[in-house]
Amino acid sequence: MEPHECDRLGLDVWLRILQFQHVISAQLEDALRETGLPLTWYEVLIRLRGEAPMRMQDLASRLLVTQSGATRLVQRLEQAGLVERNASPEDLRGRVVTLTPQGACAIEAAIPVFIAAVRRHIIDPCTKRELATTHRVLGRLLEAHDVVPE
Repeated sequence: MEPHECDRLGLDVWLRILQFQHVISAQLEDALRETGLPLTWYEVLIRLRGEAPMRMQDLASRLLVTQSGATRLVQRLEQAGLVERNASPEDLRGRVVTLTPQGACAIEAAIPVFIAAVRRHIIDPCTKRELATTHRVLGRLLEAHDVVPE
């Protein structure tokens, strides 16, 4: 493959990743609308469901946002009564965030809706082999940018 062809293919891959990110985000947002949770809130709550309490800096790192971006997001969730922030027991200057009982109920109700949307928009259109290849390639790209794939 000629260098310019490889450049073109790389740009085409980037465009498709960008297009799909926009399309899937809109589809998942639409699906979650019935639960009352925006997609960004769902991501925070699902992460806290498995690992709460979580330090704010760890949450920001997992969300791939700045610490101030995570703080603003958590403030909105806190105002909605879905999470609470407390002083970290290990570092009194730090803060940890946990689900409230209302937040735990909200995420449990949203999980089946989210899974159905992922199945409809990601799993069903692909073969297992295509999903495995996509998983592997995206993992490699994340690792190339020092992001630990989840």
